[in-house]
Amino acid sequence: MMRGRIAIVGLALCLFTARAAGVTLQVSPVTIEMAQGQNGAALTLTNPGDTPVYGQVRVFEWDQHNGEDTLAPTERLVASPPLIQVTPGGDQLVRLVRTPGDKPAVEQAYRIVIDEIPHEQTMPRSGVLIRMRYSIPVFVDNGLSAQDSPVLAWTLLREGGDWTLRVENRGRQRARINTVWIVDTRGRRYDIQEGLLGYALPGRYKIWPLDIPANATFGAKTVIHATINARPAQANIMISPGNGKAGRTAGGEP
Repeated sequence: MMRGRIAIVGLALCLFTARAAGVTLQVSPVTIEMAQGQNGAALTLTNPGDTPVYGQVRVFEWDQHNGEDTLAPTERLVASPPLIQVTPGGDQLVRLVRTPGDKPAVEQAYRIVIDEIPHEQTMPRSGVLIRMRYSIPVFVDNGLSAQDSPVLAWTLLREGGDWTLRVENRGRQRARINTVWIVDTRGRRYDIQEGLLGYALPGRYKIWPLDIPANATFGAKTVIHATINARPAQANIMISPGNGKAGRTAGGEP
């Protein structure tokens, strides 16, 4: 099957910057976790405004290739209804159902993408309508044990004066990476991200560009600090001049 791609976006991404003609949906929960053997889950969409909200619900298999997030259409997880109309002050329940099929030995990841659809009742008389997109992560446990956790290899790469961070996850569970900073060999701290940096999916690696001065000094004792799945962690980090496609475990696991 040809692998389609769609940009991974945050919970509510504004597609056009202009004056809005109303309010947007509230989505709950913002992350869904399905246990082994659980075949269904649900999202609740709430419209706090005074005009109807129309939208489309799609399900994508979430993967990572060459250090980037990719989304591809899937039938392993189905959303119903695929088209929504949420009345003013009302709720809409969206059910998620797993379909029969092979279950990989690692945690599966999906994204539920909800796009607001313009409607004649919600079109502004002047200005540009702001459409919203919501991207909800879904994680399916395919038999993880209590001992399963991310096993991360951190690599700091420099190419052409630019620094990038490569995080490889050799475990069976995703790594949700927050609050990241690096301490160099001289003890200087470089803040990478105060909030959510992103995810490294099991058996995959993710690459992030970094805003670090070109004259920063990193060596064998460089340490990275982060919060992994809500747990503080630190590890030595490998320094490499390569292209980001190779790396090794760089000491310590979260």
